[in-house]
Amino acid sequence: MSENYSDIIDFEWGKDSLANRMSLNQRAKIFLPFSALAGYDDALKETQDRETERYLKDQAPSTTCMTDQP
Repeated sequence: MSENYSDIIDFEWGKDSLANRMSLNQRAKIFLPFSALAGYDDALKETQDRETERYLKDQAPSTTCMTDQP
């Protein structure tokens, strides 16, 4: 083995190091505000609004009469 790790290879890990660990809920709270994709939520909302408006316009009753068409 490499001598680079000789100080930690045979290290005795005690139960104290495991007992002081942070709970998963506490760890999750740390990363909650982190957003990997900055602006993604805004772009998604903009797309949703645009598509909803387009859908509602397509669903609106036509103002032309059937007799007006050739």
